Amino acid sequence: MDMRISKINNDDGSIELYFEGIGHWDDCELIINILVNENQCLVINENDMITDKDVFMKFKDIEFLLRHDYMLGNFLYTTNKSDFSTLEYLANNVIESIKVKFDNIQK
Repeated sequence: MDMRISKINNDDGSIELYFEGIGHWDDCELIINILVNENQCLVINENDMITDKDVFMKFKDIEFLLRHDYMLGNFLYTTNKSDFSTLEYLANNVIESIKVKFDNIQK
């Protein structure tokens, strides 16, 4: 199973970190659970729409958005470039956790 993170730098200075290979609606719930239960992130607010979901989260003093977009998949979003390394760390933790869970199922 190919899972990785890809980064988009937007013209307005915001950054998006995409979870490649885990882009479905149900995957968003898994990502939330891993961020909360394994990385001590807090859910500040959650907005479920028909095809999209916005989850406003906090890790230490960093606030960010986890978004599920029907067309784009799941990604972390920030407008603060200085938060990138922390969000990349969290995203990689999510990927590694899913890989371990998937490997355990395969055994």
